[in-house]
Amino acid sequence: MIKNVLIAVVTLIVSVQAETYLFWQDAIKNNYALADSPGPNLQIPQDKIYEGLLHVDSYNYRDGDPDVSTFILMHFFKTYIVSFDLNRVRGTITSAKLRGEFLDLYYPDPGIAMNRSGDIQTMVSISKLVNEHDFCGSGYLSADYFACDSRQLSIHHDICSEFNKDTITFITFQGQTSDTSQPSPLWRKFAEIDITDQVQWILDNNDSMKTGAYQIILAGILNSGNGKMSLFGYGSCDSLIGDGANAPEHWTQDGNTMHIVVEGTLTPEPTTPISDSPKECIISFSLQNFPNPFNPITNIAYEMNENQKGLLTIYAINGKPVFYNLVEGKGVYSWNASRMASGVYFCRLVCNGKALTRKVVLFN
Repeated sequence: MIKNVLIAVVTLIVSVQAETYLFWQDAIKNNYALADSPGPNLQIPQDKIYEGLLHVDSYNYRDGDPDVSTFILMHFFKTYIVSFDLNRVRGTITSAKLRGEFLDLYYPDPGIAMNRSGDIQTMVSISKLVNEHDFCGSGYLSADYFACDSRQLSIHHDICSEFNKDTITFITFQGQTSDTSQPSPLWRKFAEIDITDQVQWILDNNDSMKTGAYQIILAGILNSGNGKMSLFGYGSCDSLIGDGANAPEHWTQDGNTMHIVVEGTLTPEPTTPISDSPKECIISFSLQNFPNPFNPITNIAYEMNENQKGLLTIYAINGKPVFYNLVEGKGVYSWNASRMASGVYFCRLVCNGKALTRKVVLFN
């Protein structure tokens, strides 16, 4: 089924309602001015903002070169979007928009415009996340994915089955041309892409990251149109800054603009211990910083079977994840909560679908 969809240049966003959620990596941590207009123009309370990793990877499948500095929608580009937090919640939504700031520059040599008016037929689908160690499955356990010591998660995307497919025709807009003396009509503007069906599918089918994560794929159909759209796609965990990210013409100063705005009702993953026995993977899990409450550092000791990897997540009392880290084997992780509010938190270790949870109290 073909849909005709206009990617509107966002100049004004209607004020969001109470049940509007934002998935934007490090948005609060980096003190982004989310209410700026022109800019994101978002009015969302902090308890509805998820700051976990949101990874964007654009891949040129005509010549095989990855280009992760930008989100590119073009007839020979395939772009992958995965949100850690989106794979940890459930719910029913009325809309979901993928948004990002236009990256609009003109390169005189060799004469490349980052945004070009036209149309692009695009296949929108879902697949399992992949990494260099696990083909289709628990790709979320990639060390690079969490430690941010690699510019890209993987380029081995095509080995996984894609499903929930739909074909959409996007209308794109003209950005800066060879007359660079004129300001771009797209500067400080944000684009929107409707991904409601795909986000709802993930909410209905994810298993809270126990066996992997799902990603959304936008793949331009080869020779289907001459349009082109470029958005700032760097996550803030990337060490490099995308082209033009610190230019005064753009809202962003670090290139981290991709985010998802969801309207509906979401339920975080439960923070209480699950009944499954952890003995198959987790040997012991304890907190060695006593007395508890702590201020501001606690040492979290864990022991899993040799060479086993686990995901250590810390949740606030409302169920919102505030920290996560990949751990392996036996060790101690020191969590510095100096930037967190006083209160009850839950430390949860997940390994091979088994979990243990412990309660800690921060007293500033």
